Amino acid sequence: MSLDQFLGLTHEIKIIDFLMCNFDMEYTIDELQDFTDIDTGTIEYLLPRLEYNGIIKIFNGKVSLCQNEITSALLSVVYANSGLIASYPDGVNENNFKNKNH
Repeated sequence: MSLDQFLGLTHEIKIIDFLMCNFDMEYTIDELQDFTDIDTGTIEYLLPRLEYNGIIKIFNGKVSLCQNEITSALLSVVYANSGLIASYPDGVNENNFKNKNH
C-alpha cells in the first residue's frame, strides 16, 4: 500500500511515495523524472515546497527523503492503512469505493 492508494494520486504524493520506497537513496531531478514519469519542470516546481515542509532534502543536486517526525508519520500512516485494508475480508476491492447512494 502506498499513500496514493488512499490519499489520491498527485505529483507530490508520487514523489514522496517513490522516495519512501527508496529512503536510503539520493536522486537527481532527471532520475526522479525517469522513475516517476513526472515532467522535469513539474518536479523542479514542487521540490522547494517539499523541502520547505521538511519532507525532502536537496544537497549537491541530489534529492532524498528527510528522516524526521514528518516522514516517519507518513510512513506510519501507510503501514496503519495497510493493516486496516488487510483486515477486510475482501482486501482492496474497487467496489468498496463506489457510492452506494447513487
